Amino acid sequence: MTQKPQKELFGQPLGLFLISFTSIWERFSYYGMRAFLILYMANDIMKGGPKAHLGGLGIDENTAGTIYGLFTGACYILPLVGGYIADHYWGKRRSVLVGGILIMIGHFTLAGNMQDNFLVFILGLTVLAMGNGFFKPSAPTMIGDLYEAGDKRRDSAFTIYYSLFNGGAFMAPIICGYFGETYLYRWGFCSRYRYVVGPYYLYRFCKKIFR
Repeated sequence: MTQKPQKELFGQPLGLFLISFTSIWERFSYYGMRAFLILYMANDIMKGGPKAHLGGLGIDENTAGTIYGLFTGACYILPLVGGYIADHYWGKRRSVLVGGILIMIGHFTLAGNMQDNFLVFILGLTVLAMGNGFFKPSAPTMIGDLYEAGDKRRDSAFTIYYSLFNGGAFMAPIICGYFGETYLYRWGFCSRYRYVVGPYYLYRFCKKIFR
């Protein structure tokens, strides 16, 4: 079946750059948080020290490592569930939208945890992992839908996507880690939240590109 003509940019469908831009900031938010997640959990503000003013949960390093591992593992296991739901029930676009909403809620929960409450922190991580489960498997597969079978541009499209995608992952620890270690860890959470809101709304209002 022949697809409708699509708007193009640099010889590629405009939808490719929309998906890439959205994914850049999703990865930025994910890797930005991982840069100081254990540091935040293990930082004991009650004992004082040079980093006490940055905030933290004050839990022991072994527990912090376990939580970090469980969260990271969930971010790689839940896409199996999210992909199944996308294929059989919701479709890719709805899964990306729901994933984006959950990611924003998770970031907002972490950034707004003013009292460094452990249960609020765990809730934020859980919502983030769920959002990642819906977003991660659907976004890259939407790129393939932009091209007809045999279109030679498809390979270069994925090269562009993953180059931009990895660019966001590279810059995230530098920027978020700077804010977290220089000012407050909460500022690191806030910097991630700010950068994920704009791309979500851009995708929300431009999704007609995929129709």
